[in-house]
Amino acid sequence: SAGGTGLGRTYAGAYQNIVDAGMAANRNQNMYSRMMQLNDMIETGRLAPATTLVAELAQSLGVDVEGLDATQAFRALSNRVALELRNPAGGAGMPGAMSEGDRNFLIQSVPGLSLTNEGNKLIAEYALKMAERDSAVFRQARAYVSEHGQLDEVFFDQLEEWSNANPMFTEEDMRASEEALGVQAPGAGSDGWKIVPPE
Repeated sequence: SAGGTGLGRTYAGAYQNIVDAGMAANRNQNMYSRMMQLNDMIETGRLAPATTLVAELAQSLGVDVEGLDATQAFRALSNRVALELRNPAGGAGMPGAMSEGDRNFLIQSVPGLSLTNEGNKLIAEYALKMAERDSAVFRQARAYVSEHGQLDEVFFDQLEEWSNANPMFTEEDMRASEEALGVQAPGAGSDGWKIVPPE
């Protein structure tokens, strides 16, 4: 039936997205690890090497940092990554690839994080977790396709079960995020969600 081929095309498209994200995941993991490194450099005042590294990363992310110092440029990078975390398009952006809790956590905590150094580090850490999730989803999809010939509803049901059983973000991440948000400038929580002061 015509509907069947349409659905087949949808699943083929989904598989292609997962493959693309899986292929990019390795490069992204390197990039976000370097971002974490960069945050340490900036925190410890090693700005000369940081400026070079931030320029390289900005170029690979397509962020224009001309005329910005290392700290401002890093914030621009973090903002771009934060945006991608809130609207993932790759493997982890697939329905069922992350738990509802993970999704809510990203939507709530990511927007305010780029205001502090500690928060910027968390953004890079969370992006690294997303890239790792892209790899995991890719491995599962590849195994499923080699066994069943293509993706179907059953794959996405299994993926959702697996994601719920393996959340990306732990209690520890949530605490770290609350602390990073808690040390922000007053009024940073004006978008309506509670800022919890660090213990």
